[in-house]
Amino acid sequence: MEYPVYVTFFSVLGRAERRCQIVWSLLTCSFAGAPYKGSPFQEPH
Repeated sequence: MEYPVYVTFFSVLGRAERRCQIVWSLLTCSFAGAPYKGSPFQEPH
């Protein structure tokens, strides 16, 4: 009877991990991608 609990747990965990990946990639783009052209965080020259 613990199966649905594990399914819910891993579902929430997967969603949180995906959200972390999105936030992390945005931060990486803003900091690491700033010197490159085409970065949405870079001011147009």
